[in-house]
Amino acid sequence: IYTRDVIGETNVPTPTGPAGQNIYKSFTAMLGGLVDDFKIAEYELFAYDWRQSVQDIINNGSAYEGGNKSLVATLEALAESSKSKKVTIVAHSNGGLIAKALLKKLQDEKNAGTSDLIDRVEVLILVAVPEIGTAKAVPAILHGYDQSILGGWLMDEVHARELGRNMPSAFGLLPSKENINRVSASPVTFVDTVIPSNVTTKLGQAFGGALDSYAEYKSVLFGGEGRTDPAVNQISLPINLSQSLFTEAESLHDSIDAWIPPTSMRVIEVA
Repeated sequence: IYTRDVIGETNVPTPTGPAGQNIYKSFTAMLGGLVDDFKIAEYELFAYDWRQSVQDIINNGSAYEGGNKSLVATLEALAESSKSKKVTIVAHSNGGLIAKALLKKLQDEKNAGTSDLIDRVEVLILVAVPEIGTAKAVPAILHGYDQSILGGWLMDEVHARELGRNMPSAFGLLPSKENINRVSASPVTFVDTVIPSNVTTKLGQAFGGALDSYAEYKSVLFGGEGRTDPAVNQISLPINLSQSLFTEAESLHDSIDAWIPPTSMRVIEVA
């Protein structure tokens, strides 16, 4: 299994032409136009295997048909082709976590005196990036909620949950410690049914109506109230998440959530 191209538009299971959903098609066309108009020298699209963890991609690159592609080497090549020897990084969604982890790595290397590549990054543009995670990821990974594709024909919520529970990158989208500390709204609330259920009642008894600490939040993810994993098709009941995969994502966010861009770098955040 290897990475091929950045997705321009939806084409599964057959090419959909004008009826297809535009993903990155218009954006890459715009970049091509900037090259044609001599406004930028070059651009590079970095596609990656979304199942991998952010740190895997930073450290090991992304597998392509002809071999691995390194994000650092790609950045170095773009900087060399640039007239100003500077580059702009544009990152969308999960790509923003990768961009921040890359820049944190480069900042550490500069501090250690081994590389000054971070000085070549002039602008960082983050578009709809869940920088400290998103509460929407909690029901998505615990229940597969709202994750069906094409009404469940291409992907249903049962299989989406099974995919997410073993996918390191999905854990990186969960709210981080900074999210819980900064955001006043609880990422999870518990409302019992008219006829009390063993599941919801037990959650409410253990955590109250909402979560008020990072420790409680983690306890919910790992089944701290004592629940057992439901059957695969019981998506109304929450699964217990992997503590090792969560710890890996927690370590990532502890690193990038505290990262401060150098004063020489302009950062644009588009919510």
